[in-house]
Amino acid sequence: MIFVIATCFFNDGHKRFSKEKEKKGLDFTILCFRIVTKGDYPDMVHANVRGLLILLEQNKVENFIIQAVCNKSIYLQQTIDHPKVKELVVPESYTTQNGTKFKARNLQYALETDCDDLKDNDWVVHLDEESQITESSLNGILNFIQEGKHPIGNLLIIFQF
Repeated sequence: MIFVIATCFFNDGHKRFSKEKEKKGLDFTILCFRIVTKGDYPDMVHANVRGLLILLEQNKVENFIIQAVCNKSIYLQQTIDHPKVKELVVPESYTTQNGTKFKARNLQYALETDCDDLKDNDWVVHLDEESQITESSLNGILNFIQEGKHPIGNLLIIFQF
């Protein structure tokens, strides 16, 4: 089951992911955080990936991968040496069946390539390069996966000029 979230707000995410749920185990193999980027701001993506790694470690989430799907290389794996961090560069020549462009093109490439070894019960969280996952939103994601009933909605993104 693939689940798409972009810059998310979880109303019940402030609840701590309960120890009882941890004991039961989660019904997924992998939680994939897939960051889509043109590749123009590699330092931002590197910083967000580092922060996400720390958050996942602090919250004892072990079954995860972090993927950056880019138009051009951001040298993520050379900068962050971690077995669960992967960069996928979309070739310029790649086109989707429907001529999709921009972020959707990159995300479709990630689904079609051999690098996508996710299973049907894995979960994918799609993020923009500037998106950050907080502890509250991580708990909301885990609660939603476990119980499938916590409200989810998109936040307003404010760009400062």
